[in-house]
Amino acid sequence: PPPPPASGTPSHKKKRRPYDHASRPTRPVALTLAYDGSGFLGYTSSKPGDSTVERHLFDALETACLVGPRDACGYSRSGRTDAGVSADGQVVRFDLRSKLGAP
Repeated sequence: PPPPPASGTPSHKKKRRPYDHASRPTRPVALTLAYDGSGFLGYTSSKPGDSTVERHLFDALETACLVGPRDACGYSRSGRTDAGVSADGQVVRFDLRSKLGAP
């Protein structure tokens, strides 16, 4: 027989179901951001894999299942920054998953 898995390691991975954003209520949210842009290629994502503030923001929101795909969550932004530029007071808007629903 195969050896048992290492301590703390599951013997099988559970298949993750896709999250159904359409089945959850959302509400429009405006978020004010401040960030140190020194480690980023600017705010706006231009191609997949770019290390931009926008990509990292959406990766976090999507991982937490708080927003749906960028093209379907009412996303808009107030501006952009170039590589290495920081910002204070940049505003983004999107439809956030919320038990409260629309206002």
